[in-house]
Amino acid sequence: MGGSHPGLLPPASAPDAGRKLANGFISIDCGLPENTSYQEETISGINYISDTTVVDTGLSRCISPEIKDTKKQYVWHLRSFPEGIRNCYTINNITGGNKYLIGAVFLYVNYDGEDKLPEFDLHLGAN
Repeated sequence: MGGSHPGLLPPASAPDAGRKLANGFISIDCGLPENTSYQEETISGINYISDTTVVDTGLSRCISPEIKDTKKQYVWHLRSFPEGIRNCYTINNITGGNKYLIGAVFLYVNYDGEDKLPEFDLHLGAN
């Protein structure tokens, strides 16, 4: 998965997801530095955690300060995958037969200065 996006996954929990909301959701900010988290400053007050507990590939990056001022905090960081054919997020504690909601946001901000739109496939599923 390229870009930055929050993931909403009820009732699963990632390792160290002690910051999950009371309603069972966890929100993952892809690219957020390890051991950091924050609470969205809106009515929702969503708690976001770093994706470092659910992915072991890719590069964490940050968008430029002038763009940050115009965007929500959950898109300030991103994870790019410049190498590898398949880069996976692993969410533990998934129970067969349960339903899960997964949301994603992708924002292109030319963080690498290459002026090249990203191309990627997104697959959801086991293995």
